[in-house]
Amino acid sequence: STATDGGTVADGVQLRGLPFDATVDDVRSFLGAHAQNLAATSPVTLLQNRRGRPTGLADVMFTSQAAAAACRKDLQGKSMKDRYIEFLDLKPPAAKKRAKDSSLD
Repeated sequence: STATDGGTVADGVQLRGLPFDATVDDVRSFLGAHAQNLAATSPVTLLQNRRGRPTGLADVMFTSQAAAAACRKDLQGKSMKDRYIEFLDLKPPAAKKRAKDSSLD
């Protein structure tokens, strides 16, 4: 399964714990030197709930799985505006749907 910019899900990470007022530029700043390895198109997506409000989650796409892993290794547990940031595996949209469906069993 591929992500929107043509990279695979393995090339991305999900950040959890972002301040609700975080912007794409804030995420890029947090990534520091790793930002140079972001995917070319739409690398950072700030996720919103159904009401359009921030969730504190962002999907971040890199140029490769190695770049994503290096960023995760360096920045896991670091803080942004006094918030502890966790790096999670990026799940393909189909897997998220399957997980939701299977919980109905």
